[in-house]
Amino acid sequence: MSVDVSVLIDTYNHEKYIDAAIKSVLAQAGLSNATVEIIVIDDGSTDATGDIVQSYGPTLRYYRKSNGGQASAFNMGIRLCQGEIICFLDGDDWWHANKLSRVLEAFKQTLETCAVGHSFVEVDEVVGRRLAVGPSTPVSVNFSTPGSVALFHQFRCCLGTSRLAMRRSVALEILNIPETLVFEADEYMFTLLPTFGRVVILPEALTYYRIHGANLYQDSRSILVKYNIDSRLRKRASIFECLSKRLPVELQKRGCDLPLIDLVLGPVQVQATRLKLMTRGGTPFENFRSEWRAAVIEERRGAYSAIVLWMSLGLALLVPPKMYFIVKHLYANLLGYIRSVKGSAFK
Repeated sequence: MSVDVSVLIDTYNHEKYIDAAIKSVLAQAGLSNATVEIIVIDDGSTDATGDIVQSYGPTLRYYRKSNGGQASAFNMGIRLCQGEIICFLDGDDWWHANKLSRVLEAFKQTLETCAVGHSFVEVDEVVGRRLAVGPSTPVSVNFSTPGSVALFHQFRCCLGTSRLAMRRSVALEILNIPETLVFEADEYMFTLLPTFGRVVILPEALTYYRIHGANLYQDSRSILVKYNIDSRLRKRASIFECLSKRLPVELQKRGCDLPLIDLVLGPVQVQATRLKLMTRGGTPFENFRSEWRAAVIEERRGAYSAIVLWMSLGLALLVPPKMYFIVKHLYANLLGYIRSVKGSAFK
């Protein structure tokens, strides 16, 4: 039997959430005669995740591997998928009932579409808040002009794992994903996608992205920004270093010239430099140069933003990078506190 859609679920210690993720796939509506397979890659869970998944029996295909992170799960899972379209889902997220029907409809509009993403609802369980994220109208992303690259930067969050779908033929070409990427493997994939064809981002919020306090990457917006040089921060630094080194090579293979690569990878390279300076240190000038590049990419506007920018750049030149980031995080926490106080005054 031919398969139209493969749903690839990557999971690790998601015993509290994996049932909801699987049920959201089984509850998909409006699929007509489309055939759907569900593949679950368990990245070495040590809780009851495997037992819960296996309780579904032949409804899905379950594979357990030793713990290696997101990239290793994708490398294994993509090869197992048989569908023309692969839709990715993290084991702690879940989908809207119309997710697959809308995604398939977008793929059917033109063969030039190699990938589809969409808006999503950020479900912050730490504070019980939901936030819709994404464009208000359909967006088509490519790397043909600086404007289209800016759209990619603005809405790349809509191409994260549980929002991402791509043609299987493209996914196979992207392999092998560097297994250093224990998370952010989705960023590696979606950064390459516009070189294969048209990438469409739908305005409908079709995924519920759960923030529960134990996420590998995303923290609750309510949590104070911390500057701890711990294993988690060092892991982030190694991951962004990998992205900043491997993506230029892959983009060059796909025919991108150096100016375009610098434009596309600006935010990733800035983040890689910041994390390197946070964890390993560096010179004030290196920090100034990085923050200047970040300011050019972000294109801040308004008198207040300009004042803050120049104060920030001045501080970057005057103090060691580690001290700079401590001050920057204290300022971010102060802003967050002021906004929370203002918000509570209007409730």
